[in-house]
Amino acid sequence: MVKQNSTIVSKFLIIFFGLFFVQNLFKLPLIELFGLRDIRSESFMFYQIFTHIFIHSSLGHLLRNAFGFWLFGQRLEKILGKKYFLILIILSGLGSALLQSYTNYINISKIQEKSLEYYSAPSPEKFNEFMNNFPSNLKRKYKVFIDMYERNPKNVTYIVESKKIIKSLYNFRLETPSVGASGILFGFLAGFTILFPNELLIIIFFPIPIKAKYLTLLYGLYELYEGSRNNPADNVGHFAHLGGLVLGYLFMRWWKKNILKGFK
Repeated sequence: MVKQNSTIVSKFLIIFFGLFFVQNLFKLPLIELFGLRDIRSESFMFYQIFTHIFIHSSLGHLLRNAFGFWLFGQRLEKILGKKYFLILIILSGLGSALLQSYTNYINISKIQEKSLEYYSAPSPEKFNEFMNNFPSNLKRKYKVFIDMYERNPKNVTYIVESKKIIKSLYNFRLETPSVGASGILFGFLAGFTILFPNELLIIIFFPIPIKAKYLTLLYGLYELYEGSRNNPADNVGHFAHLGGLVLGYLFMRWWKKNILKGFK
């Protein structure tokens, strides 16, 4: 149960659910407005670095983040106090946004490079290389076109159409926003680990008690591995999680050394 002094946790949860309710009830484009865009996008706004954490793409996404926010947040707020708890939230969200933006920039730049290679020398092979940067369902969507293009590689109509497809997919990737408070949750996990490294935790897909310090390490390695794979079908912001984890960890180490020590 959230205690009376957990006002920051409560307020964030109210905002999360309130915005999700308004977004779906009134069909408002909150994801498009407040989701974090690539800096090269014409829709990029500086405020998105902060506002993206309040928006969620689905009910499941919201419930997972809200549960984690409540589970770890209420204890951290009680120990840190409102001021330092809010700093933890801001830094974790900022670390999440910056690292995710950086990796997105690199990945989109690679896609842009592939598109330029194709424009300079169109061929079915290079078209397929470009399509490998996207989920397999998109390749299936264009399967008929790809088959026709492979049988007629010099056909001007297919070349023109392929360029339109490449431009459309590149713009789609460029304009896809990132949303959610998952990076902050990883900052909370880091903070919890600093304070209670040996406390046993259980997660749904690994229903065996494990110490917080080992769970955090394994989670961090998992996110690094999955993020490095750069699987086109994976729409999870693994580096957003890592960014929140790292800045949350660094802040909590500082807090424990400089602030907590002052009370002893």
